[in-house]
Amino acid sequence: MFLSGCADQQTPADRVRAFIAEMADSAEQRSWMAFGAHVSDQYADAHGLDKRKVIAIITRYILANQHIHILERIPVVQVDIPVPLRASAVVYAAIAGQPIAQAEDLSGITADIYRFEIDLAENNNGDLQVMRGQWQTVPIGAFLIGN
Repeated sequence: MFLSGCADQQTPADRVRAFIAEMADSAEQRSWMAFGAHVSDQYADAHGLDKRKVIAIITRYILANQHIHILERIPVVQVDIPVPLRASAVVYAAIAGQPIAQAEDLSGITADIYRFEIDLAENNNGDLQVMRGQWQTVPIGAFLIGN
């Protein structure tokens, strides 16, 4: 009961950050199904991708990489408070085949660095889902500075 009370204390921005951490965890656990549950059935982006195509991309990545470790940095979270909750976030993700404890570790390992811009919305169950996204590879300096 105490823990559920703490969850109610979470700000909308905290919910967004927790959601992003759950998505990263799903990828690290190599669970394309869990990852896919975080993507809305109405997902669409500027590249013509839908939910099925996004899940295909993550599935290929999971199959191609035996180990996935992600360090995420979230410098920007914008939240529209009305119900249902809508939010957007900028997320930098360093993805490597070995654990990344902190950003300083990136100089000694091989990692793919991405900048994601995502739009989130609450579904009918009150769960956040990704509605739109775009991403690009960026140099390590972008991860460290993150703007």
